[in-house]
Amino acid sequence: MPKICLRTQAPSLTCPADKTQVYYTDLETQRLRLRVARSGRHVWDWRCADRTEVLGVYDATGTSGLTYQEAKAKADRLNAALDRGHSVEVAIATPPQVQTVGEMMDHYLENKVRDTSRVRRQKETYRGTQSARLCCTNGLRGIHLVNPA
Repeated sequence: MPKICLRTQAPSLTCPADKTQVYYTDLETQRLRLRVARSGRHVWDWRCADRTEVLGVYDATGTSGLTYQEAKAKADRLNAALDRGHSVEVAIATPPQVQTVGEMMDHYLENKVRDTSRVRRQKETYRGTQSARLCCTNGLRGIHLVNPA
């Protein structure tokens, strides 16, 4: 894993043809790496012990991803948490300095809540429809079974 100055050389880095991806480590910031894929995609990550935290996609302009300064700031925050004696998991889970309740809620919703937009479809099995018909034909009153079909 080559160590280079990512501040100046990040835009020009490429992946060798014989590899699928290569990691470049920054000389200035501990544990900050740039993963360069064969497709040309650049991704910032922070590596400590056996744990890797993806910081974001590299973008020199900062419009659709992280610039070097933004990735360095995130890595510095994680490194500072480790220097204070926190574990790697605590350093990753701790949000940046929260100013308001709204920012705290935004952080929670973005990082902790799972995607609930998916809706499960009801099971449509032969056995399920047969058992519903048996209940209705046995003369059970007061039970209303809804057939989704």
